[in-house]
Amino acid sequence: MKRFYVIGLCMAMLIVAGESLAAGGGTPAEVIKGYSIVPVENTGKCIKKQPDNTKFDFDQIVIKKDGVTKKSFCAPIGLVNIKIAYETKTNIYFLVAPDGIGGYYLFAESVARSLYRYNKAANTVTLVTKDALNVLVGKKIYSIEGAQKIYCDRTGKQKDMCERIVLRNLGTGKTANYTLPKPNFVVYDYYQFGGFSLSPDGNRLGMIMAKGDSQAEQGSVYILDIKTAKWTKVLDYKDVVPAISGWSKDNKTVLMK
Repeated sequence: MKRFYVIGLCMAMLIVAGESLAAGGGTPAEVIKGYSIVPVENTGKCIKKQPDNTKFDFDQIVIKKDGVTKKSFCAPIGLVNIKIAYETKTNIYFLVAPDGIGGYYLFAESVARSLYRYNKAANTVTLVTKDALNVLVGKKIYSIEGAQKIYCDRTGKQKDMCERIVLRNLGTGKTANYTLPKPNFVVYDYYQFGGFSLSPDGNRLGMIMAKGDSQAEQGSVYILDIKTAKWTKVLDYKDVVPAISGWSKDNKTVLMK
C-alpha cells in the first residue's frame, strides 16, 4: 500500500461547501479550462522575517488564464505545492500545502493545507480555511478541515480532538458535530483516521480508522450516515490498512481497493 510522509499533529473537522457544481462536473487538475495556479520561487516580493529574525523569500502564488497573469499573492508558508481541487461555474478551489515535509503516516489527509477560493469574474482570492485536509465532492463541495494528527493521542490535552469531527455547511453556516466511533485496536490510545470518501449523493461518508503501527498494521472501515449521525462499521482488516476506492450505484456500499 502506498505510504505518505509528513510532520505535524492535531484534529479533524469537515466543512461542507454549499455551492452547486459546474455543469458536467469539475476537473481535479493543476490546469483547468485555461487557468493555471503555480508557485514561483525567489520573486523578491514575498520576503518575510522569521522568528529568529532571518528573512526568507516565500513563494509567490500566481494565477494565470491562457498564459496571462490574473492574480498573484504571497504563499502563507515558505515553499509550497498547489493542487486545484475543484471548479464551479463561479469559483476555482485550490489547496496550498507545505513543500519538503516528512514523517510516517497512513493518510494523505494528515497534511494540513490552506484552502483558497478564486472568484473568476471578480478576480479575487479568499482564504476559506488554513487547515483543509482534502476536498470531497458529491452534489456539493465538501472539504475536510482540521489539523489531523499522525497519531491521535487520547491520553493528552487533545483528547476531544480525537473523538469528533465537525461538519460545517459554508452555504448556510450551520455546523454539526459527530462523535467518532471507538476503534477496536489493542492499543486504542494511539491511532490514525482518514481515507475519507463521500458518496455521490452526499449523504454518507466513508472513513478508515487504523492502528498506525508499521509493524502490525490493521484497520477498520466505517460509514457515517450524515443525516442520522450514525456510524456503521462494515469491515475489519487485521494485517493491512484498507483503502476505499468508490461507492456502489445505490450510494449505500463502499468499494474497496
